[in-house]
Amino acid sequence: SAASDVYKRQLLVKLAIAYEPVNFAIAKEYYNESIKVSKANHWFKEVGDSYFNKSFYYHYSMGSDSAFLMLNEAQRWYEKANYSRGVLSCYFTLGTYKMNIEQFDSATYYLETAVQYGDTLNDSIYLHRSYNNLGLVYHYLGFYDKGIENFIKAIHLKEKINSIDATSAYVNLGLSYSVNGQFDESIFYYNKALK
Repeated sequence: SAASDVYKRQLLVKLAIAYEPVNFAIAKEYYNESIKVSKANHWFKEVGDSYFNKSFYYHYSMGSDSAFLMLNEAQRWYEKANYSRGVLSCYFTLGTYKMNIEQFDSATYYLETAVQYGDTLNDSIYLHRSYNNLGLVYHYLGFYDKGIENFIKAIHLKEKINSIDATSAYVNLGLSYSVNGQFDESIFYYNKALK
């Protein structure tokens, strides 16, 4: 029955997450089973969630191509489910993965797309994360002014929602100002990060 499948799927995902750090071959089987149960019940968002979760293992084990395949699958299922926040999370995560492996052109594309989606959905959490990571990409590329601009946007959003994790954006902004030779601004933001 659908009710028992709900419980079964939840258990499969919990087992997959628990096995990930120990034995990914077993974790993958649990994820695959959760995908089967979800597909059988037409739970498109849940199918997307399982693919999304699998992407993290592949990314952190440097299986970047597999990570991208998992995220593309997740996005496809989120679109079928009309789950816009899932699509947004895929764009953000793709951009972040691309940034982590220094594919900055792709990272810029995905993070700018995440900013557009986040703005449309008025999702300040993903929006401030996207601005922060986009700032990092521009910083790495040597476009410090564009980096600063994005860090400031991230900080404004974080302060608006009283987010306690503005610290990373303060540090990133301090670093960009420092590299740009704007030392007073740099010290100001480092002090904010310290507080």
